[in-house]
Amino acid sequence: MRKLILFCLFIVIQLDASTIRIMPFGDSITYDNTYADLENPRPTSMRSAYRNYLWYQLEDAGYDVNFVGSRQAGSSISPSFDIDNDGYPGLASYELADKAYSLINKSKPDIILLHAGSNDWDDSPSGIEDILDDVDRYEYENDTSVTVILALIINRKDYESWIRYFNANVKRMAQQRIDNGDKIVIVDMENGAGLNYSSDMRDPAHPTDTGYKKIATVWYNAIKKIYTEKQEELKKAEILKQEEEAILAKRVENSTIFPLQFYHTILEREPEEETLTAWAKYLETGSVVSVAMGFFSSVEFQNKETDDATFLTILYKAILLRDPDSAGLEYWLNGLEDTTIQREDILELFLYSEEFEASVLELGMIASVESDKELFAS
Repeated sequence: MRKLILFCLFIVIQLDASTIRIMPFGDSITYDNTYADLENPRPTSMRSAYRNYLWYQLEDAGYDVNFVGSRQAGSSISPSFDIDNDGYPGLASYELADKAYSLINKSKPDIILLHAGSNDWDDSPSGIEDILDDVDRYEYENDTSVTVILALIINRKDYESWIRYFNANVKRMAQQRIDNGDKIVIVDMENGAGLNYSSDMRDPAHPTDTGYKKIATVWYNAIKKIYTEKQEELKKAEILKQEEEAILAKRVENSTIFPLQFYHTILEREPEEETLTAWAKYLETGSVVSVAMGFFSSVEFQNKETDDATFLTILYKAILLRDPDSAGLEYWLNGLEDTTIQREDILELFLYSEEFEASVLELGMIASVESDKELFAS
């Protein structure tokens, strides 16, 4: 039955494929700003840079994607496209780094398209490194995975040597991070996009539409290689989430079974409704071992002063949910009589037995946690 449920879940998820969230992040090459816009700015609705051309390629390929970001630009562009982005004209990489964590945390991307550094006028990769550190921090704090497609930035119409050195330093730094496990894909926009710096530049720093189309193709080819992998990651995460939700629902449904059993067999009475509800709520996240120990160590049970045979019978019924077998009962009685073993030892053995753990797991409950071991006498 469990395999059938998982198969059905997989089919549902396959039919409604996980959407990949892509965050275009960077400077004017992301947002779309030119020198002419400084004096006579175009409306925000006319800004698109490479983003519309990339969107068209992804849409034509049938990819299920969603551009994400805190800004919107390009609403009047035809054909229409997803206008969300995080492009900030004029900002250097270290200034973008100041915004990076909060922007990433807000947009929750699966993929980041990072083109930054055009305004640095310095060959240090430290600003890019700070952004990548923020990605790592976001991944760690949210237990997720983000792939950064990192651009070696375009050069200028009039060649700037600092950009060549900047790109070399960025590439060296990023490769070290890749070797250490970071999910970074390096793309060469400077020399690998096929830009003709004489004809594909609108002004000294910004491409024409033809140039942006070439840049979009580089992004697209990189996304194409990781798209399937990202979708599989999201599908597995969704299946895991649904499994966890199903287990929690089962746990809530069965949360009164062990407390009721403990009241009936250990304390030999009916529980107060409020107390039973409190135990059931606790077992949504707590362990059955800790609840059992609460009953056995209670003043009410200690005051019963049970003999060994009665104590052992209670253990069998409360923990193993059955009557004791004669051989097992005799074995434990002999051990207690010879003082080779104490009641606390037997209680611990029962609570950590395979039989007990199997019955607990069958009900979707948590058998034990590491801290439970501190509950037993040394």
